[in-house]
Amino acid sequence: MQSAQPHCSPVMADSASGSSPDIPSPPTNSEKVAVVESQAAHIDPSDTSALLSATTLSIHEEMLRFQQRKIEELQKELDRSQQQLKHQQQVILAAKKAQVSFRFFLMDKGARKRVAVIRDITDRKAFVQSRTLVHQCLGRK
Repeated sequence: MQSAQPHCSPVMADSASGSSPDIPSPPTNSEKVAVVESQAAHIDPSDTSALLSATTLSIHEEMLRFQQRKIEELQKELDRSQQQLKHQQQVILAAKKAQVSFRFFLMDKGARKRVAVIRDITDRKAFVQSRTLVHQCLGRK
């Protein structure tokens, strides 16, 4: 292979920019795992020398690293989903509070004790906050 490129040493080839048609690109993680899994599938479990070989251990270590990365990615996705669910639950609760407060306000709109009813049913500040949150979620200003 070096005779094909006499003017280029292996060190220079490594530092050259761009890809060479003679040199295959490095395998991706999925390709590595596929090779590792296919090699692991051909190992005879009854052959203890094969089970303890450096190559076999390396294969299993690579599989474990890949599985660990996958687990970490899934945990991050789970955390994001839980945060999103928590936010949506808060929005729903705020909307329910605003709806209850608004209903009682409308029922007592003409009465002289309107302020007392609002104060009894829900705190005015909580009503305004929940209404604002609902408007934000609905895209209103």
